Amino acid sequence: MPSFYFDYHFVESGGARIEDTDDTGVELADHTIAQREAAAALVEFARDVFPSLTYSEVGIQVRDRTGCLYRFRIVFEVADTTGSGLR
Repeated sequence: MPSFYFDYHFVESGGARIEDTDDTGVELADHTIAQREAAAALVEFARDVFPSLTYSEVGIQVRDRTGCLYRFRIVFEVADTTGSGLR
């Protein structure tokens, strides 16, 4: 079975980017399963971090031994449409 690596990145609300590279990887049957695993992990992670408004973006890059295969990203933006400022 091929090995896939799931690298996370986070962008803080202030703009700083944090990256977490997967050095271990996981063996999965095929690319479709790797895509599903990445999408599910990203949604789960976003559910945990976005309510705090600490991060404005989270993402996962899926790699194999040859390089990047897929990128998944969720962006969270709060827009003040009242003119009163965000609290």
